[in-house]
Amino acid sequence: GTPHTHMPSAAYDDDEFGDFLARVDGVTKAIEGLKSGAVDAYALAEDDATERAVREAAARRERKAEAARRQAEEREEEVRRMERLKEEKREELEQLKRDYYHRKAKREKWEAFRAEQQKRASQGSGFTDYYRGWDLFEEDPDEELFTGDKPAAVQDQAAFDAMAKDVEERTAKRKAEAAAAAAERERGNAAFKASQYGEALSAYSRAVDHFRGDKAIFANRALVHLKLRNFASAIEDTSRAIDIATYLDEDVSRRPPPPTVLKAYVRRATAHAALGRFDEAEADLEQAREMAPEKERPEVVKQVRALKAEREAKEAARRAEAARQPAFKNPLFPSPSSRGARRADSAAEWPMP
Repeated sequence: GTPHTHMPSAAYDDDEFGDFLARVDGVTKAIEGLKSGAVDAYALAEDDATERAVREAAARRERKAEAARRQAEEREEEVRRMERLKEEKREELEQLKRDYYHRKAKREKWEAFRAEQQKRASQGSGFTDYYRGWDLFEEDPDEELFTGDKPAAVQDQAAFDAMAKDVEERTAKRKAEAAAAAAERERGNAAFKASQYGEALSAYSRAVDHFRGDKAIFANRALVHLKLRNFASAIEDTSRAIDIATYLDEDVSRRPPPPTVLKAYVRRATAHAALGRFDEAEADLEQAREMAPEKERPEVVKQVRALKAEREAKEAARRAEAARQPAFKNPLFPSPSSRGARRADSAAEWPMP
């Protein structure tokens, strides 16, 4: 007989198989109807088109539902990620806030010191020429984060995201400015070593424009001012360097001291001496002698002795000049003295930047 192919009954679902037989039966009836003329071919085509449209609409609904499910899962994952980030950044933000208030305390301490100096100056003592204001130093980049009507706080996710982004941008800006300042400082050092003092002065000034919190830049620029006989400017820059060490870096009392701090005291003494301010010069050199490491102390002592000899020589010259001069002395033609300028030029050579 004719061989038969048997399919295992488990290969078909009963409902699917029944649906398949119904379709076969429908197709058979449609063919017979077309042959006999009982079925209109155009109506049959329209029925097929309707069925396809129904299937396509169902497929679109399924795709939309699947996309909605994926979006919901992505939103849930984003919420979980932001919660993790929030915890990670919370401590960073708190540390930033602590750092800001620490800097604020330093600034208030410095302002109190300046006020005391201004009071003493009005009474005939104290500093009068370079304690001008906190603007000598770097503007605090985080102040607006923690002051005003809306101090920093993680109130909601949107506020936190904005805050985290702002902190990252500020940090990147500070790093970029510090890097630019360091590059200009190196240009200034190279120009100074080549005795190009005008170019060195410009480079150090550009470095200050980028970042006003680096005491080494001010100390180096002061050395250039000494070379150019800008003694008042040298006093101002060395004082800034010392103030940064005292009120920002808080390392002026460290022993041994940072090399920049020792240089600043020696250079300020040199500038004071060149202007005839021997008391101020002696005070700075005494401070330098006290803080200098063992190997550098002999050089400071040498400066102290040179200053003492210069002061005595000038006083002797002044007495001799007064004895030789008549009672009337023309103020338009004072007697020249270049010894202080020569010592300033010599002292400026130590230490180098």
